Amino acid sequence: MSKILSAQEKDLLIELFNIGIGKAAASLGIISKQEISVSIPEINLILFTDFIDSLPQQELCCVIQRSFGSLNSISALIFSQEGSFEIVRRMLGKHIDVSSNTELYQDAIREIGNIMLNACIGSIAKALDIRIETELPNLQTGPPNNMLEDNLLQKDDMILDVIIDMHMVESDIAGTIVFIMGPFSLNKLKQGLKPIIKRIS
Repeated sequence: MSKILSAQEKDLLIELFNIGIGKAAASLGIISKQEISVSIPEINLILFTDFIDSLPQQELCCVIQRSFGSLNSISALIFSQEGSFEIVRRMLGKHIDVSSNTELYQDAIREIGNIMLNACIGSIAKALDIRIETELPNLQTGPPNNMLEDNLLQKDDMILDVIIDMHMVESDIAGTIVFIMGPFSLNKLKQGLKPIIKRIS
């Protein structure tokens, strides 16, 4: 990591993602009507296949959003399948059986992902003073090996991933927000950090 990001760049990037995830967690807290705790962002440089292998080996619900412009990236909101059902029930009302209403569930969880991911991406773009455009989010469910296949990267690509774990205190649901960038976007990200580092040095 030290050869890719300096200690100062890494610290700044963690702080920027902290700000973004704070806004995303606040949005989820309003939706789910409960307190959300978040971890300090973890930044890793790994193979894309190793990232897939690091995901929980269970049925997952993953809202995936591609970003283009000054940075090309993939962002994802990941919950267990059961956890995603509970979040949607809290959003729409506990009396609604979302597990039997596929269309309602899919629309709701996509909207939750859209709100949270855009809150985080928008915060990063504002801090770096760059333009980032996002596609409508895509929903994928299933085990990790069946997910994230339709993406911007190849399985043997080296990627920078930023992982932020969340915990919904009342309902004991854990989730993760992930941002994935390939080498080209990582170089552009480093360029975007330079003016900020210069101002604070």
